[in-house]
Amino acid sequence: MLRAKFLILFVFILVSSCSSLRIPTIYDGKRYGTQELQIASTQHNMLYSKASIPDLKEWAPEKYSNKFLELDRMLEKSNTTSFLIMKDGKVLYEKYFNGIEQGEQTQIFSVSKVFITTALAMAIQEGKIKSIDQPVSDFIPEFKDGKLAKITLYHLAQMRSGIDYDEYGKLLSTLKFYHLKDVSKAILHPKLAHEPGEVYTYKSIDTQILGTCISKAVGQPLLDYLEEKILSKLDLEDEVAWSVDSKESKNPKFYGGLNISARDLAKFGNLIINNGKKDGKQILSPYTNSFCVDEVCRENIHNYCNGWWYSTWDNQSDVFYAAGFKGQIMMVNKSTGVVIVRLGENKGGLKWYDMLKNLTNAIDHDNIPFSPNDMVEK
Repeated sequence: MLRAKFLILFVFILVSSCSSLRIPTIYDGKRYGTQELQIASTQHNMLYSKASIPDLKEWAPEKYSNKFLELDRMLEKSNTTSFLIMKDGKVLYEKYFNGIEQGEQTQIFSVSKVFITTALAMAIQEGKIKSIDQPVSDFIPEFKDGKLAKITLYHLAQMRSGIDYDEYGKLLSTLKFYHLKDVSKAILHPKLAHEPGEVYTYKSIDTQILGTCISKAVGQPLLDYLEEKILSKLDLEDEVAWSVDSKESKNPKFYGGLNISARDLAKFGNLIINNGKKDGKQILSPYTNSFCVDEVCRENIHNYCNGWWYSTWDNQSDVFYAAGFKGQIMMVNKSTGVVIVRLGENKGGLKWYDMLKNLTNAIDHDNIPFSPNDMVEK
């Protein structure tokens, strides 16, 4: 543990001394540029409940409840910027801290990946991609040679491409990739460290390649496809944008560039809870929705599947989450109908995943009642 902390400190000092490899922040969209998505609705139609949520001591570890005493204080002191709880499509709790206000967008890093894998599933459903086992070389000619020809879309979605890239094991390489001025060139001739399909290694380059393949398959920019097929149907209320690699190249960072508000992110999570339906309409097909939460993936030893994490899943709670750098979290509990969005400048030293799972279950166990008199529309 001491060795790991020393390594992190060493890397931080080294990176801090090199301005071109600065540590990413949730505000990077303003620094590097974004592509704006024109999907915000002029009508705000979220329902808010007057019901209360369980006390901190009922779901947080004792050391946290004793230290902070109440939720608001814990959130403020843990560098949280946005925290929203939604049950059955109704907001139970929504507050903002540390300089962020309601409706503001921040970059959610790898939480973005679940939007890309959802687009993949939809493209398969529409027949624009033959299957998840289609080779990458069908879309990117540079992958036709050697072992690169063995890489499939499935390998990219599951982080099993074998490409020589390790998000956590090679931190300097990860930062270099994040700060590339033209990410489109970096994905064309990757080197392999393993045979495709054999080894899981978390790496964002897989998602970047996947996004490029989907764009080629659907015959339009991927962000336009996402906007048309998914985002425009969610009645999003705030501005949405996608970070690009530079203001010159303007390549979207498919692996982690979505800039979105907590409210609008929660709407996507609620769509997943409702099996792809919104207001009785099937926005995502049953195939698309099930693809994102494939039951086979839940038994995966690495707890990762199609952009989602299953480390908190068990037979009693159908709960999973999307996670991004510095503690960006969208947790979905299909068993209780609860979505929790936690965004922040960093994790604030807290262990969020199991704690938030406890909260999603505690809300259900409280059997919070809803009636028309309890609801207010904002």
